[in-house]
Formats: sequence, structure tokens, C-alpha cells
Amino acid sequence: MSKKKTCVYIQDGHEEGPYLESQIIRMADAGIIRADAEIRCVEDGRKGSLTDFLGALEKDLDGGVTVTDVRMPFGSMVVFMVKWAIASIPAAMILFALFAFMTAVLSRL
Repeated sequence: MSKKKTCVYIQDGHEEGPYLESQIIRMADAGIIRADAEIRCVEDGRKGSLTDFLGALEKDLDGGVTVTDVRMPFGSMVVFMVKWAIASIPAAMILFALFAFMTAVLSRL
């Protein structure tokens, strides 16, 4: 689990904060923080404009999500797998129908 980062913003010569990154994003969306504001991260001292800050956050989020573990009781997992198997029956029927249709069309050529 990643550590939550805190930042302050400097606008019109006044420093406000510290705020969590998520709060900075919400305040920017609401228009409380203008695009020309300077953002400084408390933990690492990084500084930059709001635009740079939001761009860096977006770049961090582009990495996707990696699931490393799923904790599920055995009984729940059995029920889930049975439902999964039952749900695959209509998919198999559709694939069979498509295969039969394609075979019929190609056999007439």
C-alpha cells in the first residue's frame, strides 16, 4: 500500500496546506486552486506548477493495477467457480452456433 503524500499550494504569495494529493485534485477541479499556483510536496520537497503536478499524477496512474493476492474463503470460491461454469454455457452455445454457421457457409463454396 502506497503512503499518502501531502502537499501545500502557494497562490498569490500565500501558502495553504498541507493537503493530501486527492484533496489538491478536488480543489483544482472546484476552481479553488488556479492553474498558476505552485505545488510543493512536503515529503520530498518537489515543486512545480499545478499543471506539472497533475501531469505527474496522471503519469503515475498510467501504470495500471496489479493484483497480488485474493483472499477468499474456500466455500465462497467454490460457489464463485460453479457460477462461472454455469455462465460459460451460453457463451459455448453461441460459439457453437457461429462455428456451425461458418461451416455451412464455407461448405457451399
